Amino acid sequence: MNGYAVRWLRFLDRVEEPALPRHPYAVEIEAFTVWIRDERGLSEGTIHGRRQAAADFLNRLAARNVPLKAAEMADVDEFLAAKTASGAGKRATINNYARYLRSFLAFGEDRGFCGSGLAESVIPSRIYKDDTIPTGLSRDDVRRLLDSSEGEQPVDRRDRAILMLLIG
Repeated sequence: MNGYAVRWLRFLDRVEEPALPRHPYAVEIEAFTVWIRDERGLSEGTIHGRRQAAADFLNRLAARNVPLKAAEMADVDEFLAAKTASGAGKRATINNYARYLRSFLAFGEDRGFCGSGLAESVIPSRIYKDDTIPTGLSRDDVRRLLDSSEGEQPVDRRDRAILMLLIG
């Protein structure tokens, strides 16, 4: 329905749009969004990330027919494990999901949406300062690189000299 006539009728407010299905936890997500915007004063980018993490978790609960009030730590663990397995991000991203989820669950506990004690049991993984810096090449990789530069041609000598400097 993206033709010119439909767009014109939409402009004239003559097209009835189908209602989008309502999220089963729309009330909780909206209350959380209002709280982090108005009470906490977070930026729109942060609000979006936290809202998305909460919605993803709640979608998973809804798909498994688990009420938020009955959610347990096993549900949180399963959600974070699924995010990790799906390649949703690196460790820092999963850490953020855990922190955002903890924030939502703490909010939910205060409002009676979920059981008490669940938020404090969500412990984000540790992220170290230089966590993303690679440790270097393995010994076998170094040997293969050096073997690839064996020869008496000037380019081979140059490559080998550069590799020796980088290894040392």
